[in-house]
Amino acid sequence: MQNDQKNLKGLSFAYRISSELIAAVIVGVLLGLFLDKLLDTKPIFLISLIILGFLAGLLNIYRLISRIEKKQ
Repeated sequence: MQNDQKNLKGLSFAYRISSELIAAVIVGVLLGLFLDKLLDTKPIFLISLIILGFLAGLLNIYRLISRIEKKQ
């Protein structure tokens, strides 16, 4: 029973980390596509905001991990 709860906590943590990264990249892609279409600058904003979204996702993951480490 105790082992099952630890496995579920670990799985929940893994899903949260992956969703943080994926959500940040998706927001970057959508915003980049919108700005490129609006300003007619094909890949410039898309590439820039994908990179920024990825970095923002990594920053969110870092904050999440450091917050969890402080609790333990």
